[in-house]
Amino acid sequence: MKALTIKALLISLMLSVASPASAAKPVVTKKPPVKAIVVKPLLPTLDTNFAEGDDIAGMVVGANSVNFVGTVETATTSVITTAALGGTDGYIVNLDSNGKQIWNVRLGTPSDDVATAMTTDAAGNLWVVGATTVPLDDVAVPVVSPTTINPSQIVIQPTSQMPPGLRRVMVWQISPTGTLLNTFSSDFPEVVVPTSITAKNSSFIITGTSVTGMSQPASTRGFSLPMSTDGTFGSAQYSPIKPVKTSPVTSVKSSQYSWQSFVSTGGIQGVVGFKPKVPTSVLIKYSLKTGGIVNIYSLPGTLLSMSYKQNIGVVLATTSRLHTYITYIHSN
Repeated sequence: MKALTIKALLISLMLSVASPASAAKPVVTKKPPVKAIVVKPLLPTLDTNFAEGDDIAGMVVGANSVNFVGTVETATTSVITTAALGGTDGYIVNLDSNGKQIWNVRLGTPSDDVATAMTTDAAGNLWVVGATTVPLDDVAVPVVSPTTINPSQIVIQPTSQMPPGLRRVMVWQISPTGTLLNTFSSDFPEVVVPTSITAKNSSFIITGTSVTGMSQPASTRGFSLPMSTDGTFGSAQYSPIKPVKTSPVTSVKSSQYSWQSFVSTGGIQGVVGFKPKVPTSVLIKYSLKTGGIVNIYSLPGTLLSMSYKQNIGVVLATTSRLHTYITYIHSN
């Protein structure tokens, strides 16, 4: 009886060890669901209503305003309401921190003009550089003496001293409230295309490209032109044009985020349902703390310029066929 009891006890112990009911259950840790990143179309703040031949050449974002410059052929647009000056005009447009237009000014002469770049000074004045067309300079017809023998009665025609074209560098000084304060100019012997104006101490440096020769192919070279704040120009310095490396990614940073824009030709890792059939400009917002994607946007067209200011956020200029947009993203 005693042996039977011991045997029964051993069997009972074996069954308790083998029984699934008595085995410890595994602890399952539930992972938080991964946030699906979906591409959102970025809606423009402002459509400039530009037509073919109108453009945005540069943009400066201040503490509480946005200024952009360029060239316009259209008589009027939704953002340029001042009267046309001539063929093509330069212009500057001022927007407030929410994208509302405050003022606009046309820049130029009765001839063709372009505005190509802009900077600011310590007083908040805006300095815009561009170029204008210089008409043919005719030489006065020499007076023929009555005693001169001219049996064939040949008429002496005036001769052109300089070729036509954008040979005059223009600099416009505009106040923060949109008043045209001064206009300065400097003539060149060849066609010039200013590409930048930079404030340096109490003067400015204008750089760009000059084109010499009327035959094809034309000869090009870079130029640098100093100018004081009173409009006195120094001598232009010339140099060979060096290739400039450009990055396919445009970036700006805030205190918490990094913003990167580029043209995507395929899917992006971690982004749901984004498989563009054509190259598409995108803007990705990254967290500087985690490095992860916070948001991703598809842009309305190709990026022209992107800037960030704390009181405004990210400001973009984009173009798509005949549409040119200004877009604000208010973010810290």
